[in-house]
Amino acid sequence: NTALQFNPYHPWAVTVHYRLAKSQYQQGNYAGAVTVIQRMIDQAGAESSPITDYRVYDILGNALFALERYPEAAEAYQAAMSLAQESAEGLDKIKLYYHFSRQLAQG
Repeated sequence: NTALQFNPYHPWAVTVHYRLAKSQYQQGNYAGAVTVIQRMIDQAGAESSPITDYRVYDILGNALFALERYPEAAEAYQAAMSLAQESAEGLDKIKLYYHFSRQLAQG
C-alpha cells in the first residue's frame, strides 16, 4: 500500500492492488478488499486501461457477497464470467455464487 502511495502509476500497480485486495479478503477485511479493488477499477478507467483479469472481479464479488451486498456481488460475478475463459479456474464457483447472489438480491 505504501509503495502505491509513493508511485500510484507504477507499472505493477494492478498486480500490487490485486495482491493487496486478496490479502484484505483473506484477513476478513471485506470492506477493505472492496475499497482496494474499487480504487484499482477507478484508476484503470482513468487510464483507459480496463481490468482484464477475471480474478479481480471474483474477489470483488466474494467480498461484496460476504458484506451481504448481493446485487453488487452479482454484477461483479457477471463481470468475472464475461472475462473468464471457459477453462478458467474457479469458473463453476463464480457461476454458482452469481446465481446465489441474484436469488438473495431478490429477497
